[in-house]
Amino acid sequence: PPRFHQGIPQRFRKGRVLTRLAVAACTVIVVSVGFYVSNSFLHPDAVTYRTAYGENGTYLLPDSSVITLNSNSTLVHRSDWQSGSLREVWLEGEAFFDVKHLGPSAKSRFIVHTAGMDVEVLGTRFNVFNRADKVNVVLNAGKVKVKLTSSTDTSAVVMMPDELSTLGNCC
Repeated sequence: PPRFHQGIPQRFRKGRVLTRLAVAACTVIVVSVGFYVSNSFLHPDAVTYRTAYGENGTYLLPDSSVITLNSNSTLVHRSDWQSGSLREVWLEGEAFFDVKHLGPSAKSRFIVHTAGMDVEVLGTRFNVFNRADKVNVVLNAGKVKVKLTSSTDTSAVVMMPDELSTLGNCC
């Protein structure tokens, strides 16, 4: 049977492999730079918490909520959080949240934004995993409302303790 590369000189076949590797490397760099730039421009007055590979970090937010970032994770929030205002954070990676309940006011809501899903906290403790094409939420105590952020599906579910909500292939 004829070989696919039979008529192609060896140097061109190697060049194709190198080209594919270069394209893959450039894609990773562009996505990383895009995430950094979007955080910088969309949240110019943002506070960013980051952990490196093999490192965990526990941080106290301005509202006295406590977050624990797992390895290689980033959490961003606006620097102008004020008492009684909407509390929003953006997560890339994994974090455990112990959110301080500030009352039933819509202004005191706490929302975790991830790729493909928003998690609205109703005073609780929970974990959010947001890596690659998978997002999951595990609720330890209290309640959270998980809402899809797709343009075609914005359904929501209220979770109870010990429940797991998973979204795959979101990106």
